[in-house]
Amino acid sequence: MSLSIDKALNPLVYDAVVVLFVLAVVALFVVGLFLRLYLTPRADDRRRQDFFTSACNVNLTPETTVGYYNNELTKPIDRIAAQLFENSFFSKNIALSMVKFERAKVAVYAILWLVAVLNRSTDLGWIAAAAQAVFSEQILSKWFRLEWLRMRFERTFDDM
Repeated sequence: MSLSIDKALNPLVYDAVVVLFVLAVVALFVVGLFLRLYLTPRADDRRRQDFFTSACNVNLTPETTVGYYNNELTKPIDRIAAQLFENSFFSKNIALSMVKFERAKVAVYAILWLVAVLNRSTDLGWIAAAAQAVFSEQILSKWFRLEWLRMRFERTFDDM
């Protein structure tokens, strides 16, 4: 947005937009760290507790899922194996469906960026902004991480 505002004609609007942009970037950074360093590990811990609660029939959490694990096995080691197989199957399929959307999104962004780069009349500021969008944590890196996760899920499922 700041690229489309002439700093010489509207210095106050330009400054306000730049400040809002910087605040948005910092806010996204803080939210990303909060998610990765606080919420995600807590969710992972709760999933593991629920997994072993179901497998060993021991209450490790105050809330247990109902109907999530649906095998009828009684020995804990057998239940763990069945639950792991079930988790790997669904994780593999969910990741595969998610990665299809990410592939399409990355392709659209990459094509738009290449068009901007190859068009000689495109302002360098727009090319830099587009590069920042394409190579940001939310587009290319997110796609790479999802592909990596999908491959790990597939390998785990195949090993099972």
